[in-house]
Amino acid sequence: MKKRLGLVLIEVPLIASIIIRLFAGVVAYYYIGNVIEAIQSEEVVRRGNIYTMFDNPSSYFIRLSLYSLCAFAGFWYATLGTKVKNGN
Repeated sequence: MKKRLGLVLIEVPLIASIIIRLFAGVVAYYYIGNVIEAIQSEEVVRRGNIYTMFDNPSSYFIRLSLYSLCAFAGFWYATLGTKVKNGN
């Protein structure tokens, strides 16, 4: 199976592609859980520091957007990916 990642074309066997997709799905699940937890509790814990929506809004929203971006990227790769059709 061929994969196009940016400007690089990577060819991997089907089993390796399935394992990579499963790993991307696990990463997406983990970060979606972090996003839901951060929204419900209105705080994010990073390296022992607690960032809340009211005390440190910029740090809170930066961390929340990073979690969302990682969740979206993992979900996108696990479901759609970047399949290359027959040919170059």
